[in-house]
Amino acid sequence: MGYDTAYNLEISDNTKLDTVVGCLKELEVIGYALDENLSCYDPVKWYSRNADMLSVSLKFPEVLFSLNGEGEESGDIWVAYYLDGKTYEDKAIISLPPFNIDKLK
Repeated sequence: MGYDTAYNLEISDNTKLDTVVGCLKELEVIGYALDENLSCYDPVKWYSRNADMLSVSLKFPEVLFSLNGEGEESGDIWVAYYLDGKTYEDKAIISLPPFNIDKLK
């Protein structure tokens, strides 16, 4: 059993797109978690995502990778950043505005 997540990847240098896609193909990420446009292929269980992305970021140390994920549970939205073999992750902060009586009709 596992947890499905939909992924999208953004890169800071589009001139490297073809090379990055080639690297992700070697890791079998393209066609599994991402398509060739780095968009969601299908929600998947990508257990090696952190190791894969750290590996790619070391091959392209000057490129910032932003991997966006949306998990199957409501509100599970995050972004992981990768640069030169380093990473950190931020989770979305979801909030609702306070009650506004003026909006009642």
